[in-house]
Amino acid sequence: MLVTLVANCAARELVPASTTPYDLRHTFAHHYLEQHPDDLIGLAQILGHSNPEMTRIYLRLSEDDLAARVEAIDLNACA
Repeated sequence: MLVTLVANCAARELVPASTTPYDLRHTFAHHYLEQHPDDLIGLAQILGHSNPEMTRIYLRLSEDDLAARVEAIDLNACA
């Protein structure tokens, strides 16, 4: 059912054609943790994970996220 919903959204160009239900789940999880950074247990419950350790995958940062964090550090090599 969700596969059909994603395909219909892709046909209407609401999401890229390559989008999968997993992509939506992953995107939701990342946005949830951005708004509730200390609620890994809550996210695990929402996603139906019996073990919160399974939910830790959503804590991984992308290369772009890591690069942005490094760029935001106020470093002065001469100080």
